[in-house]
Amino acid sequence: MNYKKIETQNFIPHPEKKGIMKYLSQRKSIEVFEDIKTALFKLIDESLKESIDYIYINKELESKDIPKGTLVAFSYFDGNESYRVSVAILENSEKYTSLFSMKVWGLEEVH
Repeated sequence: MNYKKIETQNFIPHPEKKGIMKYLSQRKSIEVFEDIKTALFKLIDESLKESIDYIYINKELESKDIPKGTLVAFSYFDGNESYRVSVAILENSEKYTSLFSMKVWGLEEVH
């Protein structure tokens, strides 16, 4: 399977050190959300897409830079034959911020 690396930061070539990249800025949360959503929809079978009830971004982050941290994804049974898939930014061992959530109906394969 061909996976795309999803960047949360922007880098530019270092002006004085050939081959070295220099941190420029954090990407916008909506850009990262769209990259993840695009990659997700490329990975799942067409028939599974019909089981997605919704997928939405955290509105508080939508127009902001994505927080520095590690992207983590997890899923859990949400009751009523549905699963929730969440992607969050783990900022440290005690704090995470939800980036987006998705609800999927009746698919044990998601878990």
